[in-house]
Amino acid sequence: MNNSQSSKHIVSLTSLRGIAALLVMLHHYFYFLLPRIGPTLEPYTMFFFNGYLWVDFFFILSGFVLTHAYIKTFSLKVSQDSYRAYFISRIARIYPLHLFMLFLFFSSELLRLVYIAYTGGEVNAAPFTGIYSLSSLIGNLWMVQALDFSSPPLFDVLTTWNQPAWSISAEWLVYLFFPFLLFDLTKCQNKTHFLIYGIALVSLFLLIIFTYGHLNFLGLWSLVRCALEAILGMTIYKIYQSGSYRHFFSFNSTLIISILSIFLVMHYDWNDWFSLLPFCLLILSTSVKRGDAISNLLAWQPIIYFGEISYSIYMTHWFVQETAKRVWKIVFDKDLGMDFNFLQTLTMLFVCVVIVIGMASLTYKLIEMPSRYYLKNKFLTKKYIGGFIKIKN
Repeated sequence: MNNSQSSKHIVSLTSLRGIAALLVMLHHYFYFLLPRIGPTLEPYTMFFFNGYLWVDFFFILSGFVLTHAYIKTFSLKVSQDSYRAYFISRIARIYPLHLFMLFLFFSSELLRLVYIAYTGGEVNAAPFTGIYSLSSLIGNLWMVQALDFSSPPLFDVLTTWNQPAWSISAEWLVYLFFPFLLFDLTKCQNKTHFLIYGIALVSLFLLIIFTYGHLNFLGLWSLVRCALEAILGMTIYKIYQSGSYRHFFSFNSTLIISILSIFLVMHYDWNDWFSLLPFCLLILSTSVKRGDAISNLLAWQPIIYFGEISYSIYMTHWFVQETAKRVWKIVFDKDLGMDFNFLQTLTMLFVCVVIVIGMASLTYKLIEMPSRYYLKNKFLTKKYIGGFIKIKN
């Protein structure tokens, strides 16, 4: 594969991102919105319990896609202008929606304050305390909420405010160094890419074994987790770009094995490490054009659309969840879903998912795209605008 192909948008990966975002949402909703669903399903499958692993899929996918987008820019050198353009492009991609969601959560806390003042009603926790403290808000505004600088040496932290956004913080901090990693990676020979991939994979295994026994953690180790998985994505892109193993990834059996392996790891609750290689195979096998049913599904416009709004789905679903729980508590004076029957549970789940998709569509059209366009056009030259918006990263 030649370098000219690196500017092409890989539609199937957009679709995968949408599916992964929906699965993360279901993981949260099964355990936090309607907390009886998850434990009820566990005797039959642990697939949804392990839904946090789709965040690791995001980390690998981001490494792959960003390498696809920027490899020509940073293959020769990392100049001040190119790094500035990259930095602005990343800010334009993630910060406006992140800031908007913080505004919504902040407004929600203000409404709780007003509610208490005017009605004397009781709430589970006082406004602007705990995970919604003003001190934690500062870290969120700076996108460093993956770390708690008051708890060295590991800076372990509870998720705060828009809680899934911890991963956005981890990615942001790691990807400040991405151009330099990519520059070094492009200087390596193809055989070295396999070595780097192997080292990253073994390092993740050691990280799991010597920390928590799984990948569901925050703090300093979450940055290591994100960085190593980003390196996995970067190295498999170099393998993809070389074209040497294209025939292997084009086999339908490779795609089927990757999907089946991911399902088995999550379903049987095997060690998280065993999901990493299938994630990589899934990305590689769907990146190669084919005409099978799965590829046709990933090319279906509604699935592509979920991918386009995936960042909005990821960033809005926790707000919908917390708002639903608070409103239900105020209106009915009981926790949401605790006395639901099966039909009521499914109905509430369906309603919340529909609200998330609707809200995500609005934030994508009214926040994400306009702000991204405005910031890039205001701060980037035409040279970099043209080079950086071809990939929906």
